[in-house]
Amino acid sequence: MSAQLLHIPDLTPRKPFLEAAGDPYIRMMQALRAVEGDPARLPEPLSLRYQHNLAANLMKEKVFFSVVKRLNDHGITDIAPLKGILWLQTLYRDISGVRTMCDVDILLRKKDYSPSRRILAPIARVHGSQSRRPILNALFHEYSAVIGDTLVEIHRGQHPMDLFSVDYDDLFLHAVPCEERGLRYRKISPEHALIFSLIHDLSAGFAYPFVSWRHLAEMRLLLAHVSLTAVRDLAVRYDMEELLDLYLFLLYTLFEEPGLTTDQFRIRPWFAGIIKGRDPQPFRFDKGDRLFKLILFRRTLSRFLLPRIIALPDHLVKPFLK
Repeated sequence: MSAQLLHIPDLTPRKPFLEAAGDPYIRMMQALRAVEGDPARLPEPLSLRYQHNLAANLMKEKVFFSVVKRLNDHGITDIAPLKGILWLQTLYRDISGVRTMCDVDILLRKKDYSPSRRILAPIARVHGSQSRRPILNALFHEYSAVIGDTLVEIHRGQHPMDLFSVDYDDLFLHAVPCEERGLRYRKISPEHALIFSLIHDLSAGFAYPFVSWRHLAEMRLLLAHVSLTAVRDLAVRYDMEELLDLYLFLLYTLFEEPGLTTDQFRIRPWFAGIIKGRDPQPFRFDKGDRLFKLILFRRTLSRFLLPRIIALPDHLVKPFLK
């Protein structure tokens, strides 16, 4: 995808959230939009930041391929880059300095997950989960490996306690085989990648506040380049439509031009607002936190704690829905 053809949507926040305009990612994307996606035309100091990000990301990509080589040497080729490292190779291919990738996320098949620890040990310092709540470490299907100064997250699943029905074999089935630098791996579809990012942003460590301006802005960009119908079909198949609706609700709340209408998500558009005349106040994000916790609590009861016996009554959630 050429940078000249990359559609960068307007990421101007609504008035109650003007502080979001200062987010580094939003500032960079708005600047790139103003120069039609051409990094060479960025003004300083954004041009310097772009070059710094680009150099850092090239190092992250080098680490990714070192992991791929090590796994390939041991017969593992079902290796899927996720999140930032995937967007570097696809969506951000010609604007690779738009943001610094914090780490390298890689998804493996279940059968390859445990052996990968031993395989990577000679080139990495292998650790447990990076969950910010250590008591939950055992519930996460991931571990961390540090190569040089780069953190590599190895996943075989992203969600705690299997609260969602994501079929990771299905994800690999729809992935495209790639061969680069003589190395083999797979690129998952943009729709599957978006679903994975959605789960990560909203449920990693049960930390709803983990969703940031940047997460929402990046999701807004991704939605401009995928089929929302296809994403919803996956969300329905994976039993996570509530979380998709919650994210769309947040996008609609934050941006002046969210790229969607209220009939495309089920959450009431002003359920947490205070009516003043005819103009409702936009929600505070901490109100969305209540709905998110209800969703997780209902799932925990029905899927994990008391399967087939009890679930949180629908009437406790319906007031939030259309």
